[in-house]
Amino acid sequence: MKALSPSNKKALSPVIAYVLLITISIALSGLVFNWLKNYAQGSDTPECPEGISLVIHNYTCTSDNTGTTSTSELALNITIKNKGRRNVTGYALRVNDKLDSTIGIYEIGRVTPKKPMKPGDTNETKYEFSDSKITIKTDNKELKELHLIDIQPFVEDESGKPIFCQEYSSQTISC
Repeated sequence: MKALSPSNKKALSPVIAYVLLITISIALSGLVFNWLKNYAQGSDTPECPEGISLVIHNYTCTSDNTGTTSTSELALNITIKNKGRRNVTGYALRVNDKLDSTIGIYEIGRVTPKKPMKPGDTNETKYEFSDSKITIKTDNKELKELHLIDIQPFVEDESGKPIFCQEYSSQTISC
């Protein structure tokens, strides 16, 4: 038998090193992939189902400044219609006081009718404000006039938490 000379042993060592290096790299990449797959997986956030559409069917803005009292009353009546294919639990009403605005930034209320709004149903809501000022309770902001109304529908999940839809309906108004 032929004995291995010291020069042949050195030639075998780099090949084993490369095989080990590649094996360890593949094993580590598999571990990192599995860890990231579980880590980066988003939580199951509920989404609003397709086919939900609320529109502002009608609105009226009235002011009672007859001078009989020291304060004047401002009333905003809004009629919302479900033009979608699904029931809607309720909606959030947002307004903006800036002229040429495109989105409502002040929420003046969330409306949840007694029964979910079926397709074709309408819901009328009346908001009354004193001193001709619309006071936004959450922001402690007083608005002199309104130029935009936004309606954002929501449905409730099994636990009763609202799931707000991405789509919303806007209407420019003069109030």
